[in-house]
Parts: sequence; C-alpha cells; structure tokens
Amino acid sequence: NGVAHSWNVRAEPFCVGLAYDLVEFVRRDGDLHDRMAEVTRIQASASEILRRLGADGCAQIFGSFKTGLASSTSDLNLVLSSKVEPGKAVPLLSGYAELLPKFGFQGVARIFHVGVPRVKCTDVGSGIEVDFCIQDELGLRSSSMFAAYCRYDVRVIQLCKIVKEWAR
Repeated sequence: NGVAHSWNVRAEPFCVGLAYDLVEFVRRDGDLHDRMAEVTRIQASASEILRRLGADGCAQIFGSFKTGLASSTSDLNLVLSSKVEPGKAVPLLSGYAELLPKFGFQGVARIFHVGVPRVKCTDVGSGIEVDFCIQDELGLRSSSMFAAYCRYDVRVIQLCKIVKEWAR
C-alpha cells in the first residue's frame, strides 16, 4: 500500500536482547515437568487417603500446577470435587489430616473456619507444600479455563509469569 516502515536500527539489538531476556526469565524457575513426578505421587497419596476414608472421587490438581504456571516455590492445590454433604466436609478433612503423617506429610494445619475449609501440609520427600480442600468447584473450573488459554498461546504463560514475578 506504499507505506514504508522505518525501523530504528539502534533499537533492534535492544529488542532482540529483551526478547532473549524474557525467554530466559520465563525458563529461569525450572521446568514444570521436573516436578510433575513428585506432584503425581502426592496426588496419588491424597487419593489413597480419601479412598481409605470412604470418600467418593479422588484428589484433583488445580491452581498453578494445572495451568502450567507453577514455579519452584509453588504450592500444590488439590481438591476433592465429588459431592460431600456440608456437615460431613469438616469431619472428612479432619480424618484426612489425621492420616497425612502416615503418608509422609508433616506440618499439618487444619483451616476450617474459612469459606472453603482446607488442610495444609508439606510433603517430606519433595518439600512441596500442599493445600487440600473439598468442593472448590470455582477454583477447579477457573484453573481448567486458564490452562486452556495457556495451551492456546504460549505467550499467555510468559506474560503471566512476568506479572506474577512483578507482583511479588
């Protein structure tokens, strides 16, 4: 259409360098795949505890490990998404918390007086902090939706990691 684009020759090396720096920044915190074996083991342990307690369903991953935005310091969010009667949620979480040490978890904290009651703990083998709750359907759906965005365009992950670091 006859429109000429003029590039600032001095700015191009800066842009290339900035792009390289951004890629390195996004990779800096380690590869999510490096920790997925540990995450899968933790998820299986949580599901086994739930099975022993007679719960329907299993532990599902949500949050940063679901979306691909996990870093070396991210905690693992797990949820039992099957239906649990409101009066049975806290007793189920209490039983879950009691069994955690037998499965290699320590630092168990019961947080029951919040909107979504949960149990926090740390996996001894990996040092990964775990946050377990029941029926956090919004968290599960939001994570699934965001994971789809991340799969659609890798720039979503890159931008989110940059914003996440900036917000710290």
